[in-house]
Amino acid sequence: MKNLIETTKLDKTIFQRPKFEEVIKEDLIFWGQDVLHRDQFIHKSAYIPLKNMIKMAAKDNIILEVLSIFRSYKYQENLI
Repeated sequence: MKNLIETTKLDKTIFQRPKFEEVIKEDLIFWGQDVLHRDQFIHKSAYIPLKNMIKMAAKDNIILEVLSIFRSYKYQENLI
């Protein structure tokens, strides 16, 4: 099982998740601030597709709001 990390939970069950490299700062684009006035960043590969999705939704009178846009793997692991 190439490119997988084993993660053990408290119940000793082994879960496998893909191994990804941390994103580099240069690959992130400033998106704006969240409702708590924290700076939010988005990966450059997702920026245009998300902008297009929001634009297309607006044509159907649907308002999409981004509440949480990017978390590094290290940050996410600290939440678990």
